[in-house]
Amino acid sequence: MRYIPLDLPVGIRSSQSGLTALNLTSRSFTADFFVPDDQRLLLRVEFPRFETFRVLDEMPLSTEGEEIDWEGHVPDHLAYELVGGYFWRMQSEAFRMTHPDIRHYEFVTGDLCLDVLTDFPPLFSVISRHQTSTCP
Repeated sequence: MRYIPLDLPVGIRSSQSGLTALNLTSRSFTADFFVPDDQRLLLRVEFPRFETFRVLDEMPLSTEGEEIDWEGHVPDHLAYELVGGYFWRMQSEAFRMTHPDIRHYEFVTGDLCLDVLTDFPPLFSVISRHQTSTCP
């Protein structure tokens, strides 16, 4: 497994951040993470389309099973594209065959992990904490 850190429009210490909102429609969603160094701001992550996702809120449990390879992992970084990650590998054979080019994105905070399988890269924006969190 390989971690590819994603560039974010604002610096976030992932261990100090958390998910404040997850707004879902049938095939798209937004996820808002608070910015620890500026309580007025949120990092919005938008997926215009996705195939499946999961949210793990049991962070003492590993998100990757027994064999963890930390190649490319950056301590206290929020967002990654994963190559060969556990969530992708645990999908059914039929899903993997019909979606061979899908990408796996992972967002890790101090208290949860959000995994997303999608053909579309996430869109990032910084919004005011008081802005309504809605999907397009």
